[in-house]
Amino acid sequence: MKLADKCSDEKDVQQFQRLYMYFFGVKEPFLVACRPFFGLDGTFLKGDARGVLLTAVGVDPNNGFFPIAYAATEEETKDSWMWFLNLLKEDLKIEKDYEWTIMNDKQKASFKGTSLRHALCVVAKAATAAQFVLKMKELVEIDEDTAKWLDDKPASELSRSHFRTFPKCDMLLNNICESFNSKIVDARGESIIKMMEKIRLYVMTRMKDNRDKAKQRWVRHKFTPKIMKRLKNNMGKSHSIVIYQVFLAGEQDWEDIDATYPLPPSYKSATGRPKKNIRKGEDEIQQIKGKTKKMRRTGHFNACTFCHNRGHNIRSCNLRKEAQNAASDGQEPVQQGYSKIFFIDLVFYFIL
Repeated sequence: MKLADKCSDEKDVQQFQRLYMYFFGVKEPFLVACRPFFGLDGTFLKGDARGVLLTAVGVDPNNGFFPIAYAATEEETKDSWMWFLNLLKEDLKIEKDYEWTIMNDKQKASFKGTSLRHALCVVAKAATAAQFVLKMKELVEIDEDTAKWLDDKPASELSRSHFRTFPKCDMLLNNICESFNSKIVDARGESIIKMMEKIRLYVMTRMKDNRDKAKQRWVRHKFTPKIMKRLKNNMGKSHSIVIYQVFLAGEQDWEDIDATYPLPPSYKSATGRPKKNIRKGEDEIQQIKGKTKKMRRTGHFNACTFCHNRGHNIRSCNLRKEAQNAASDGQEPVQQGYSKIFFIDLVFYFIL
């Protein structure tokens, strides 16, 4: 417990300012069994003292909320949050900040128009830095004021293209803090001391009930009920085909760099006439030598140019040889023309 007070300007008396509560019994279970993640939220007090209640809530092994620390402050300011977080960092012994994931509940900005909301979602889902720049240019064409408003924000909080890859957390909403605040609605209407006492009793009772449930019901299983339910759902989905979106780098993803273009390499033409055939390997040459027969042209029939009959050529034509012999003996040569066999073959050719 940490108490902060200040002196009033009108009278030299102590005035309540802030009260921080953190239990030692919460520290060891959280650091041993819980993930390095917690959410932050601030909610107003309804009692006579007014003020704001700052809370830090983690996630237990059963995916339920796990209250870590809370503080009553005069108002929600940067100074009050720094005071609360410095005390929390000291109590949790946080040395390597990059190993922790912290989720806050920022004020939601209202964006009008379906196209504008869709453009913002596209900017947030950009996978590379080049895609982030390209989608921001498209956002400027839709709404220039919104683009200027986003330019003032760090890119590491806007797009996953600039997110760090070390934290592994699937929590997307800060519902754990909202759930805890809904359980202490009645306590927020009490005075500071009564409120702190009611919250303490609620936290102790919740931890005891969860411990009893773990001993009685959860001891038979290696995992907690909510984790087992999620595992069963994922086991059912493991036999189905899941399509993931793959981001392929193209020209639109290339980053512009300030560099001189390289010159093309110098080529030298080889001497002699360029070869048209591909250079064959030794195994290919042996395969060619092993083939003694030439390939036949299927469906092609030779026809003699002298007698026009099929089945032979002019060099093996008997009519041509007879004509040559008759001419050498002084007889009348056989007239060149079409035979009956040629006309019969021609008819069958057109029928087929």
